[in-house]
Amino acid sequence: MATVYKYEDLPGGNFTNGLQFLSATSADRVLFNDPPKPLTTTAFSTAGFVNTAGSGLSSGSGKIVFDNAYNGATVYIFENSDRTSFATVLLSAATTQSLTLTANGFNAWGPTERRLRLLEYI
Repeated sequence: MATVYKYEDLPGGNFTNGLQFLSATSADRVLFNDPPKPLTTTAFSTAGFVNTAGSGLSSGSGKIVFDNAYNGATVYIFENSDRTSFATVLLSAATTQSLTLTANGFNAWGPTERRLRLLEYI
């Protein structure tokens, strides 16, 4: 059974709980939980990623703007097309950082997948 994450943010969506996902490619959402520390609301970092391909998966490219309270937190870039995800760790940095994405298979679900499972669509 997949692990369900509390929050999700769509590309170009609002700044949800201290995190905003910006992507113009196939990556559909970012899944995440509460930050390990209280939100700073004043200190933010930007992390970018390039297309990561592997085992028939492709992440596309994009960036995540996040509150520095997420330093060390794992988030998941989620693909709606086949429900696969890529894991990455956010690290606060003075400059823009590059994220390393790791294929996670079908092990991450967000609120949408939980709702669809309860409705027995998946």
